[in-house]
Amino acid sequence: MTAFEQIIYNIVKELQDKCVAEHRAPVCVSMHEINKALMEHAKTALNGFVTDGTMTWHQNLNKIPMFTIQNPKD
Repeated sequence: MTAFEQIIYNIVKELQDKCVAEHRAPVCVSMHEINKALMEHAKTALNGFVTDGTMTWHQNLNKIPMFTIQNPKD
């Protein structure tokens, strides 16, 4: 499994486990839920990179956040 496949698998597992814990049926995860969780994880990671100085960001003319690696992590 690639690193990205593992991330997606973990997101689906986390959301599926949440369904079970909430006694929801059917126990399945929608693409919308996966996309939402993926975006939340991405935003958290990007904010962490900006906070620790690994990346900087700015908005382009369309107000879309743009990121640049300043201090690469090896």
